[in-house]
Amino acid sequence: MVERIQKLGLLSDKRDAKCIPFYIMTSPLNHEKTKSYFEKYDNFGLDVTFFPQGTLPAMTSPEGKMILETAASLSLAPDGNGGIYPAMVKHGVLADMEKRGIKYIHAFGVDNALVKPADPTFVGYCIQQNADCGNKVLWKCSPGEKVGVVATKGGKPCIVEYSDISKEMSEKKGDDGRLAFGAGNICNHFYTLDFLTNVVVPNLGNMYHIARKKIPYYDE
Repeated sequence: MVERIQKLGLLSDKRDAKCIPFYIMTSPLNHEKTKSYFEKYDNFGLDVTFFPQGTLPAMTSPEGKMILETAASLSLAPDGNGGIYPAMVKHGVLADMEKRGIKYIHAFGVDNALVKPADPTFVGYCIQQNADCGNKVLWKCSPGEKVGVVATKGGKPCIVEYSDISKEMSEKKGDDGRLAFGAGNICNHFYTLDFLTNVVVPNLGNMYHIARKKIPYYDE
């Protein structure tokens, strides 16, 4: 990713690897270690900003009781992909972007080794279409593949997590023989800064979603 951002900066009209700011959201568990690693190598010649993701208490389902990690502490878990939005507000990332005059944002998961950061084709197309946001997808390999999908809910596009789709829905096919719910969400998004600031942030309170996971717990 670093090499791709460097190259893109050097190919731009500014001919500078640092002309594309790189914001990295870390886990609270590895924030300092990640920062130290980048600092050791002078941020690989890039303009890098780190900010930690938030956490939420883990609860039992369906009772909604808090889970203990130890006899004296609650079990906390990262607040999911959607946690990027409150984290950007809390740590001044959006304010920093506005100060820099940034208009467009490309967000992606760090575990996507094949991602094209600031992908000129994807970002350029979204800008050309005057889009507030965009989402890149990959078609699912099989009905049971554990990946969220793009769907329509109440007439509006949304992401439905794989854990919320029934076996019948995941196997449903359209007239063309392809999966009806096959557009896999790979966390590869485009936003305008105005959209994040004026639409997403004011509606953060409506974005909570239950994620069912296996959580280690204290039980003595």
